[in-house]
Amino acid sequence: MEAAGSHGAHHDKFFVWLAALLALVGVGGFMASWLVPFMGERDRGAPIQQLYNLLLLVWPLFFLLQASLATAGHSRQHRSFGMVGISLATTVEFAGCAALIKLLESARADGLRAIDLANASGGAGFAGLLLFTVFFAWAVIRRRRIDVHKRMMLLATLALMQQPASGLTFIPLIAPHLLLSILVLALVCLRDWQVRKHVHPVYLVGGGVLLALQGLRFLWAGSTPWQTIVDAILVFGQ
Repeated sequence: MEAAGSHGAHHDKFFVWLAALLALVGVGGFMASWLVPFMGERDRGAPIQQLYNLLLLVWPLFFLLQASLATAGHSRQHRSFGMVGISLATTVEFAGCAALIKLLESARADGLRAIDLANASGGAGFAGLLLFTVFFAWAVIRRRRIDVHKRMMLLATLALMQQPASGLTFIPLIAPHLLLSILVLALVCLRDWQVRKHVHPVYLVGGGVLLALQGLRFLWAGSTPWQTIVDAILVFGQ
């Protein structure tokens, strides 16, 4: 999945294993958010939230398919499915915004305090969705630079895994989605150092922004600027 002349190869299975890991997270998150409530006859949320949960399962599976096609050298099929990916990503973005707006409205209706509203209503979800949009758009723009394209697609998928990973609460002390990001970024940086003898700038910049938004959420989630953004989102949602 590398551009001609760059380090690595189209046939490197490393990205397939990473894609499989994220697909497992997507499956686990879907089971936690949909299947478990269904089996327990509990409320699974609004229909738009259920659709978004389903898309959060479909996207990492799609990423796994694309990584597998590229690794196997099926470039034509990879490009053809890429057009499907643009439509799927657009659907994810709109469904995600609608689901998170619904969540914010429900939280405000429950009378939560301002800082609780920001934290409990998916501030990280909006940040992750925004990063997904930016990373995916940049991956499409730089699709001829395979070294950039595949890394941006990985970061886009990792940004989208915040909600599915958050449902996997069996790890104490650290947020599951933050732990997942640290693990994946550590693996890809080590891999780059092993193969390229330096870490790709995509991981340094994009990965750094992703970790900052996830790890430092306590600094911005309850801030006045974020509350202004919440109010603007709710007005837009009306």
